[in-house]
Amino acid sequence: REISDAAGELLFEPGAEIEAQVVMVDADGPRLSYGALMANLLTEKLEEAAQHGLPIEGRVDGHNKGGLEVRIGGRRAFCPRSQVDLGPGEDLSIHVGRTYRFLVKQFDPTGRKTVLSRRALLEQEAEQQAVETRRMIEVGAILDGTVRSVQAFGAFVDLGGVDGLIHVSELSW
Repeated sequence: REISDAAGELLFEPGAEIEAQVVMVDADGPRLSYGALMANLLTEKLEEAAQHGLPIEGRVDGHNKGGLEVRIGGRRAFCPRSQVDLGPGEDLSIHVGRTYRFLVKQFDPTGRKTVLSRRALLEQEAEQQAVETRRMIEVGAILDGTVRSVQAFGAFVDLGGVDGLIHVSELSW
């Protein structure tokens, strides 16, 4: 079971060298576990990601009213609703089945309380993009943007991490 995928196919060919962890030694010899080794490596990876602010990839398996249920390797984690996206909370069901990158905000080696934030990573990426956009902004520059909202006085446009305003006198229908 430990060396098969979800479809039951073996992960390794006969004769392949793999690493495994000794989990017990008895009269029959050592008992090895590939799954135990992978679980320990995942714990180390999550701990390092939490300590150093490194992004980690996870698949959204489900949702509840509080947020997203995420699988990282074989471990369950949680992303609160407020940490899913930059904007206000939306229908969380649209995220189910998708794979995202997250920052680990809280990590417990027992695996009971791993809390993730996609929003923090999106904010970091937006800030990096804003720095690049600010370098390109100068009088007369022509930039592509996305209209975020239209108000009576004009339109707010996202230029890539930097919001701009097009005054209503500069717009036409």
